[in-house]
Amino acid sequence: LWAGTHVHRDLRQATAIVVKNNTRDFWSSAEKQDEQSSSANESSDSPPWPSTIEEREMIKAKVLDVLLAETDNSIRDLIAETVKIISEFEFPQRWPELVPILVSNIQSPDALKIYNSLLALRKIMKRYEYKSNDDRRPLNDTILVTFPAMQQLMSGILHHNSLEAAAVMRMCLKVLWSCTMHTLPNVGGIDVNLWFQLIAHIMNKPLPEASENIEPLNQPLSYEDRKKWPWWKLKKWAARIMSQFIQRYGNPRFCSKEFKAFSEYFRSNTAALLLGPAMTNLEIKARGGFITDDVQRLCLNYVAACVEM
Repeated sequence: LWAGTHVHRDLRQATAIVVKNNTRDFWSSAEKQDEQSSSANESSDSPPWPSTIEEREMIKAKVLDVLLAETDNSIRDLIAETVKIISEFEFPQRWPELVPILVSNIQSPDALKIYNSLLALRKIMKRYEYKSNDDRRPLNDTILVTFPAMQQLMSGILHHNSLEAAAVMRMCLKVLWSCTMHTLPNVGGIDVNLWFQLIAHIMNKPLPEASENIEPLNQPLSYEDRKKWPWWKLKKWAARIMSQFIQRYGNPRFCSKEFKAFSEYFRSNTAALLLGPAMTNLEIKARGGFITDDVQRLCLNYVAACVEM
């Protein structure tokens, strides 16, 4: 039902809600059934779905296929949440193909598949936001594969002005946030400075008024609509990451001992790189131009943290 384009949207949404809400119970019951499968007195009230490993494999593949093709925001989010729940039971040991499939679609020319794959990746990475280092190995292994793909994607669309480009870049930054908000990943071979260069470029991007008829076009007029405009939402996430990094990891006086080396590097090489874009946005506000309250607050936080250095 949820995959049928001929089915009424309300019915598809209701089906997606039911599946999402019951996936955890179904999968948990199926695992218990696996454990009891060797018992001669296996109960007759075993779950109707998914009852075998083969069926679970089929469901995992189908859920991903449906997600990658989904265009409705509400239904897409429900399906992505279902992928996250299944991943709690299956990833990475019994779903090793999950990340390669997502990366393959992130590298595809299809904007819908790119965005939906990033959405699924963000949901999966959110599982590890507050995990201890001992429990973050699947995240670290995933970062090694996904970060280069996301950086290449963002570098390729950085100068695009479409709403789709803004939405895709925002989702990349949300993945970065989930991977770094609580602690820094213990991985090597990632060009960390490239992330900050991309963020600086996003923060420096002018967002003209609709009356100026300059790309990106059609900035809304009302404040509430501007806050929802993909380009301001992208800037908010860029500013949020800037503020988070300098406050949590950027000052050698305040950061944890394990982050001392990174904080020294950040203070010497990155703080000034991002200070310029923060000041540029605040200058726009000072001249009577528009920036959202969130972007203003986060830029002020960044400047204040720089002063403390």
